[in-house]
Amino acid sequence: MFDTLGSARLTLWLVKLHVGDAPGELPKIEDDKTVRAVEFASGEVAKATPLQMAAAYAAIFNEGVYLAPSFGHHPSVGTRVLKEDTARTLVQMLEGAVSGDGTGKGARIAGARVAGKTGTADATDETGADVCYASFVGSVLDREPRFVALVGLELPQGKATGATAAAPAWGKLASRILSDR
Repeated sequence: MFDTLGSARLTLWLVKLHVGDAPGELPKIEDDKTVRAVEFASGEVAKATPLQMAAAYAAIFNEGVYLAPSFGHHPSVGTRVLKEDTARTLVQMLEGAVSGDGTGKGARIAGARVAGKTGTADATDETGADVCYASFVGSVLDREPRFVALVGLELPQGKATGATAAAPAWGKLASRILSDR
């Protein structure tokens, strides 16, 4: 996407999805041919909270309509941030990441259509120690009411990834949510 959009256009899309809102951060990239641009393209220098990421993915799963996270019983008014056909295409890709040979196959749930994305990043914990942040964010597409969940784990570096730790944990969490309905 970075090669197609460039940093300026990619940043505009991330802003529409509220990725990088405070306390998160999107870097300013002056030149798309720098190492900093490569780091941005790979997700290494942008900062977003798990809630921001879950809400951004929820917009994709909600046919391109962003709903601000709400902890009350009154959901926010939706804002279209992606065309419906674009959102549907992204959902198909995210479903393929789970149902095919993608890194999300650990999130599969027997008899359910699951879509989502793994993430693995180097990070530091609250003590300053180097850790791996492994994540999976996804949704079960064929159950109502639909939900989006993000599992994020801080693990010792080299011990796990989004594919090996977070996706299977997400699958167990989602299975439990479905069984409680």
